[in-house]
Amino acid sequence: MAVIFCFSGTGNSLYAANKIAASIGAEVRNMRGARAVDEISDEVIGFVFPTYFWGLPKSVRRFIGKLRIANKDAYIFAVTTYGGFSAGVCDAVNVLLKKQGVKLSYSAKVKMVENYLPGFECNDSDEVWKKSDEALDKIIVDISGRKRVFTAPYTVLNGLTQKAYPSNKPGCADKFTADGCVNCGLCAKICPNGNIKIEDGIPTFGDKCDLCLACLNNCPADAINYGVSTIGKKRYKNPRVSADELVGFNNKV
Repeated sequence: MAVIFCFSGTGNSLYAANKIAASIGAEVRNMRGARAVDEISDEVIGFVFPTYFWGLPKSVRRFIGKLRIANKDAYIFAVTTYGGFSAGVCDAVNVLLKKQGVKLSYSAKVKMVENYLPGFECNDSDEVWKKSDEALDKIIVDISGRKRVFTAPYTVLNGLTQKAYPSNKPGCADKFTADGCVNCGLCAKICPNGNIKIEDGIPTFGDKCDLCLACLNNCPADAINYGVSTIGKKRYKNPRVSADELVGFNNKV
């Protein structure tokens, strides 16, 4: 049996996980709903997640740290999606796995549409998707053939870059605003961490924010901003994974 654990905010990682799963016959589980799982005994175990400032999202780090793998001979892979830069990120998974006597068999990264709007512009295009699919097709061939690839190390540079990520600092969500909110509630439903509550028709943001920006990008009124750096920027509506799909996945237990 095969299982893929996925964390996804805007849908890029979910798209990658679903494509890999369809080819290797795996079940895709979200890291939020799967936290109650005590031990995993599958023969193939995968992790698919986005790169955040050359490191792991907090939720991914926390989930893998708690997960227990019973099958010490399992083929374990990690695939990270990214928009700008990524190096050594999958070794952060390896570090966590080694604490329980297992290690990655394979790792890879896939450049996809950039959607971290506080720092960049969305670069969604057919060409970006074409290259992403080509990279995923190669990864699928590798995983299907149980290829083993050395994982590039997680370095001091990774750690320093991670410290700069706003989500790793107190009060990360304090910069969110929702002027022009139409009270549809989508932001609360789509948040992979259940971090958003609707109070008196207004979204309030808690302290479990990974800054995945699912809320900001998927808001139908483009009402949500993060400080002033996202004002007026084109939002990323994933053409391969709908908001409804993300809501269903991120609330699946």
